[in-house]
Amino acid sequence: MNDFQKFLLNSFIVQEINGWRKENIVDSSLCDQLITRFPVNSIKDQIITVIVSLGALMVGLGSLLFIAAHWTEISVYGKLILIFMSIILSNAAGWWSQFGKSSRPKLGAAFFLLGCFFYGSGIWLVSQIVTISGDIATGLL
Repeated sequence: MNDFQKFLLNSFIVQEINGWRKENIVDSSLCDQLITRFPVNSIKDQIITVIVSLGALMVGLGSLLFIAAHWTEISVYGKLILIFMSIILSNAAGWWSQFGKSSRPKLGAAFFLLGCFFYGSGIWLVSQIVTISGDIATGLL
């Protein structure tokens, strides 16, 4: 179950418990105890997740467009260093953000998403460097 489904389920449960309170089926103290068992994340958390994910996607697309614009001027070793360092640095930033002292899991997940984006594009860029044919089967190998 993903976060959005948990959000919807918990919102539904809290609404039901509040309905029970209004109908005097359950007393208020029990309602308060039940509501604390099903925390509802605010919509602010969902918006932050979307914005951070879109930011990671935009940074990935922007960097790929920059590389594509200057692809012919970059040496083979420069291309490989650029590809591998972008993968390593984005995943290292993701690990540090999610598991480091600051512990920002949403930012860390965005960096991991960016690292996956760089990894996927790196597969095809490396295959272009070594002139492997462009079909999907060879790219995945």
